[in-house]
Amino acid sequence: MVYIKRQETLSCALLVLASIVLCSCARPEQPLMEEAPKVEAAAVSPASPTEPPEAVKLPPPQAGEIQQKVSIVFGEAAVADRSRSPYFLVGDFNGDASQDLAIVLKPAPGKLDLLNEDFPKWMTREPLSSVLPKSVVVKNQAPEPNNPASARGIPVLTGDTLLAVIHGHGPQGWRDPEATQTYLLKNVAGDSMRTQERKEVAGPKGKPMPQIEGDVIDQRLLGQPGFLYYSYAQASYEWYDPVHYKPETVVVTGHGMKPPGNSSMSSGARRDTRMSPKGN
Repeated sequence: MVYIKRQETLSCALLVLASIVLCSCARPEQPLMEEAPKVEAAAVSPASPTEPPEAVKLPPPQAGEIQQKVSIVFGEAAVADRSRSPYFLVGDFNGDASQDLAIVLKPAPGKLDLLNEDFPKWMTREPLSSVLPKSVVVKNQAPEPNNPASARGIPVLTGDTLLAVIHGHGPQGWRDPEATQTYLLKNVAGDSMRTQERKEVAGPKGKPMPQIEGDVIDQRLLGQPGFLYYSYAQASYEWYDPVHYKPETVVVTGHGMKPPGNSSMSSGARRDTRMSPKGN
């Protein structure tokens, strides 16, 4: 009887031991864990053209600081023509992300000769010479300018309307003390002048358009709505309207000025363009 009990006890012990061994060999069940959310790949949109940087927004110019800037560039030669409305505009006209200042000027009393000095700080240009017949341009010019090399042979005459564009420098734009690069434009201060941003510029469908690098000066001139724009090819300001504008003829030349990042022309071999005058 004792033998039977011992045998049962031994059988139970062996059964318990076997159960322990089986449990230890079995892979333990992993605890439940919250599954990490699946991150879906973001939709990739087609590459879009790189937009040029925008100029820093600055406070509106005050009359006093405008005349002060005119005095810095032109000395005693010119003053702001406050009889015009508007007589100034701001915008990034050459597309370098720095705010420029355009001002309608008039010669200071008795100082016309100073605007025709041999080595001026500014560059005198006549944008209409590209679109008007030569006969119209020539009859409004003096026969012998003071220094053809200094101002491309373009004198300022009594009765000329004058528009100065002072290019900005850095974040302060035209207010920066180093901002003195200036174009003095003859006879292109028309009616209803306003700044139009580059992204808003659009010409008539089916009509040729120039390369626009910056904001433009929209106005009415020559009896037509159009705009002044800066051309890196010409290194100057040009006039566009759908009637007088002629498609540009490409000629390779070199210029020292570097175009902004959105320009397709390099500084070493710039596309220079010459527009045939109307009627020639």
